[in-house]
Amino acid sequence: MSKLLAFFSLSVSVGLFGCGADSRPTTADDGRGHGASYACGTEQNPVTFVLKDVAPAAGTSVANQSIVQQFTLVDPPFLLTNGLTFSFPPNHTAGTPRPLPLQIAVDMSAKDHVYSTTVDSWSTAPGHVEMGERATHLNANGCAFVFPSPLFSYDVTSP
Repeated sequence: MSKLLAFFSLSVSVGLFGCGADSRPTTADDGRGHGASYACGTEQNPVTFVLKDVAPAAGTSVANQSIVQQFTLVDPPFLLTNGLTFSFPPNHTAGTPRPLPLQIAVDMSAKDHVYSTTVDSWSTAPGHVEMGERATHLNANGCAFVFPSPLFSYDVTSP
């Protein structure tokens, strides 16, 4: 009987103290089947989102008119509702986009989200477009994510 009581006491202790309120999830699963393939990053060590179908593709040249910029965020653990904060590093030479601010549309395709915007033109062409997204994004579990950098990297030519 004392072995059973000792086992019960140990089980209760592990149950109460083994998973404290400050323990972090190991994955970014949102509980609805999204984001389970991502680890749960911290603000000091965020996980980089997986992208596909980035357009214009890195290293390409496009005419400086009606440029559709888009990317697919693969199985994100949440919908980015607070918008994107674009940055332009020093090697960006194409000036400012028109219109400004850029209007981002989101299309949810199965588990992936497709983000797109159209740049009517850049203020300086020819030039090089280099855009990043500088914010750290947190999901409801407190998992932290960032975008790969750069997000876009292409050249514009005179129309």
